[in-house]
Amino acid sequence: MKNRLIFILILIFSIFLLETKPLFSGDFIITQKTPSSLQKYPPQIVLDSTNNKLHYVWNELDGSKNQIWTAEMNTDGTGWSATKRTTSAYHKDFPQLVLDSTNNKLYYVWGENDGTYDQIWTAEMNIDGTGWSSTKRTTSNYYKHCPQLVLDSSNNKLYYVWQELDASFNYQIWTAEMNIDGTGWSETKQTTSAYSKENPELVLDSTNNKLYYVWQESDGAGKYQIWTAEMNTNQTGWLATKRTTSNYLKYVPHLILDSTNNKLYYVWHEKDGAGKNQIWTAEMNTNGTGWAATQRTTSAYDKLNPQLVLDSTNNKLHYVWQEYDVSFKWQIWTAEMNTDGSGWAATQRTTSASDKLNPQLVLDGSNGQIHYIWKDDSNKLFVAVYTLGPGLSISLSSSSYDFETVIKGSTTTSTSAITVTNDGSVNERYSLHLTAPIGWTCVTDTAPGVEEFRMCGNFQTATAQSSHFVIAVSSSDAIGTTQRVCTDADFARDNEGEAAKGYNIPQGQDRYLWFRFEAPTDTTLKTQQTITITVTAEEQP
Repeated sequence: MKNRLIFILILIFSIFLLETKPLFSGDFIITQKTPSSLQKYPPQIVLDSTNNKLHYVWNELDGSKNQIWTAEMNTDGTGWSATKRTTSAYHKDFPQLVLDSTNNKLYYVWGENDGTYDQIWTAEMNIDGTGWSSTKRTTSNYYKHCPQLVLDSSNNKLYYVWQELDASFNYQIWTAEMNIDGTGWSETKQTTSAYSKENPELVLDSTNNKLYYVWQESDGAGKYQIWTAEMNTNQTGWLATKRTTSNYLKYVPHLILDSTNNKLYYVWHEKDGAGKNQIWTAEMNTNGTGWAATQRTTSAYDKLNPQLVLDSTNNKLHYVWQEYDVSFKWQIWTAEMNTDGSGWAATQRTTSASDKLNPQLVLDGSNGQIHYIWKDDSNKLFVAVYTLGPGLSISLSSSSYDFETVIKGSTTTSTSAITVTNDGSVNERYSLHLTAPIGWTCVTDTAPGVEEFRMCGNFQTATAQSSHFVIAVSSSDAIGTTQRVCTDADFARDNEGEAAKGYNIPQGQDRYLWFRFEAPTDTTLKTQQTITITVTAEEQP
């Protein structure tokens, strides 16, 4: 009886290389910054990297009315100083701010009731806290909510967007522009359809003189969909596009611009089929092509109010949101992802028995820190800082190795190596694990039997021979389904030095990974099989 042939294809997917260790490192350091228990609403944050300062704004109940408060803090966590900026007997909501580092100014916008309707107000202040000046900008008899603003420092302009009720009680998108000296206010109604549009946001592309927008809009069937728009900075060329159609509610979209790569990145929370809000992300080219949306979370706990920032130096996106835990308390979660959509990694950052709400974040690229702020259910404001870890990255000379035809019960060794390069910014060590094809079992410490296989790997410079691979209790080259790090003995040829092995690898250095495959003694599988081997980099301890 002839032996049956077994076809084996080993694929090593580079998409897995960075998933097991995020760039975050160190402690998530949390500090309470406000002592009062007066009701506070979502705080906002901007970074003044020139002066190593963080600036904040929020609205806070003074006993009867919401007032505008601002604060500043040094980026090292010292020097917190908060000031009440308004006193009038009208509610103020949704304050936002931007920094003008050229002119050492802060600009603000919020919605304020005039006794009957909510109107748009703006303000400016010097970054040293002096010169506060606020102005009412609208007067129409319709409610206005959720204003946002961006600064065009090249043209000394401020651009705004908000939602405003029309005569049919549908929210429409309105935009405005104003000179930074407070002159030239000009507002425009941009939408007219009979569906409410809410939570608009905008970003400026100063290179191409464009403004980009996102909002949630009712589709008439009781579902909110994601819409985007663009407009020239001269207020011409408004173009709006519906981006989603699924039968699930989508809320509070947020966007950022990657001007270097002409990309827009988005995040929102969206109901799943079980009625739980999950985190979704999307990207799109600035020319309106290439929209791609992906659900990033699946756990059975609600997630709300996601935000994101871009780390253009390391091609990373960083996220924050609030998420229910098993005790139905809102906790702070963060995540990171490569800008190409790979490497999503999410982490719970808080565990205390208080609700944490409306987190915001900002990245300080000069020192590799992310700063956060949120409020809790006792109406305290909390800030946190997290230091990004070193840059971990590896690349492979090939994404696959094909063993071609292998006879059952036989052993075969790869005839060429996969070059693994440390193209990160720190010394690294590697670890290996595999995923077996359905129908086969991976063994490591015994010879394979029926429907079993053993895969070995090691780093060495010489052309691999079968005898170079060691399988023993104290040192082994057998790759299992559990991740195991490379050492002087594991996944290494004994008579080669450290410079050939898979640990303590300097930046820019190559290592050469070889394989030996032991086939099942018998199998019912007759088609080509794929074994996935994951190479993981971590910083060398």
